[in-house]
Amino acid sequence: ASYAGPTLNPTKDGYCLTRNEGTSTDSQDDFNIVHSMWQLTYEIKQPELFLRNMYYESPAPGQDFYDVASETIVPMLRVLAEDAIVATMLSYTIDDALVSKGDIAGNAKRHLQDKLDVIKSGIKVTDMLMTRIIWPRQVDAAFNSLNEASQESKTLVTTSKGKARQILS
Repeated sequence: ASYAGPTLNPTKDGYCLTRNEGTSTDSQDDFNIVHSMWQLTYEIKQPELFLRNMYYESPAPGQDFYDVASETIVPMLRVLAEDAIVATMLSYTIDDALVSKGDIAGNAKRHLQDKLDVIKSGIKVTDMLMTRIIWPRQVDAAFNSLNEASQESKTLVTTSKGKARQILS
């Protein structure tokens, strides 16, 4: 796993969008960028559907079916999983995304499984985990400053309310 350079190159670094606070999912307003890593586990649950509906190279004599089929199935699953992740992430704000890994993963898994069921793939997604999510490191200082300011603001409000109650009583 290499780290991104001093600037964000989406074609190399990859990214996903989250909606901005106060933005509906169908709006064309501002969005935030996050990076995430995922792990997908699947099984061929219905071999007859898989063999009938999925494209894969036929193994040559002596070749393992799994190795040959994986050359076409894994890239297809990657594309479908990426689409499910992007569609899912758009319904979360960046703050929600950073703390809701399990919810996001569950929703992305359902979205992916729905796509696989529509094409009658015979594939069952047994697990889909978001193993890491983070904002681009190029904005790390700004993100940390924002979090510190937000915490300081909450502390000041709480302290002020406490002093106001004390004075009023």
